[in-house]
Amino acid sequence: MISIIIATYNSGATLQRCLDSIYKQNFTSYEILIKDGGSTDNTNEILNNNAEKFYYLKSSRDNGVYDAWNDCLKKINGDWFIFLGSDDYFEDSDFLFKMNNYFLNASKNTKIFYGKNKIISDNGDFISVVGDDWDIAKKKINSVMTIRHPGCFHHKSLLELVGYFDDKFKIVGDHHYILRSLKFGDPVFYPFIGVVHALGGISTNPKLVSRVIHETYKLRRDLKLEPYIIIDSHFIKRIIILCIMFLLGKKYGTKLINFIVLKKK
Repeated sequence: MISIIIATYNSGATLQRCLDSIYKQNFTSYEILIKDGGSTDNTNEILNNNAEKFYYLKSSRDNGVYDAWNDCLKKINGDWFIFLGSDDYFEDSDFLFKMNNYFLNASKNTKIFYGKNKIISDNGDFISVVGDDWDIAKKKINSVMTIRHPGCFHHKSLLELVGYFDDKFKIVGDHHYILRSLKFGDPVFYPFIGVVHALGGISTNPKLVSRVIHETYKLRRDLKLEPYIIIDSHFIKRIIILCIMFLLGKKYGTKLINFIVLKKK
């Protein structure tokens, strides 16, 4: 059994596509758990129309995506669990079937599987394929989230070993969770695309970029990873984004960042 967890908030534009990619799977031993944060668009209408296909559904205000995930984690029955963004979707109909074969042959020490992601813009344009073998990904995992969380499967035993997500984080809580999980064994890489992941607003929202910098500092302090601030290409990119937004303002700064980062006019 695979538990698929989705947090939603005003996700009406993309949610049905996400759900349909699950329904098309030729592996049917899964359950869908959804926590909605109190959407005000047509998200609840879509959820209600699909409700009979969900194992768990709850709509109420929460403390962010990690709080929503924790709510669902307390209800899962699966041996493995995966998180999908409401704007993400499975690439192929045989994805879960292929992953189940990995699970059946997994070592007892394997707690995480991760793979390749296809990255698209918020309007569906292809950007890139990301995801590296663990021999490469592990070199920077302490400073950068080199394991893409969409398409990442966690074994249920991690709930006892690691616990739940720390919802004091709003953006980097998945990185925090992965780093805590790695204490119990190396992840296993599957070398194909599992999930198509929509690149959202973190790159172009100055409030979120600033928060990423702050939360990354908190993460490193919490896990005692020194130095607490790393001046690398990711840090410099975020500072440049903040400067552009400050100098040009939100409207023109966002246009420029979109053009540079997403090649979108």
